[in-house]
Amino acid sequence: MSHNTVKGLDSENPASLSPAVHDILRNELGFDGVIMTDDIAMGAVADVENVYVKAVNAGNDLLITTDYITAFNQILDAVKSGEISEETLNNAVEHILRLKGLM
Repeated sequence: MSHNTVKGLDSENPASLSPAVHDILRNELGFDGVIMTDDIAMGAVADVENVYVKAVNAGNDLLITTDYITAFNQILDAVKSGEISEETLNNAVEHILRLKGLM
């Protein structure tokens, strides 16, 4: 999922952080595969607060980043606080396991 903003779908968020764009991909287009971001640390969304949490909650299954320490800590804190739900994590894991042929 790119960091481009598609104003006709979500004028406030880049596609990688947009629940609306992910909803279209999953529900309108019926995509049931793995959704992964473009590199979050490359700078296109660097100014977004809690960017890794927003990426997970938008519907991405895998996050590409070179700043894995920040990503890990943001996501861990969000899971502990309930900001990222168990259902969200389970859905991502199911997509990944299906891709690997383990489900």
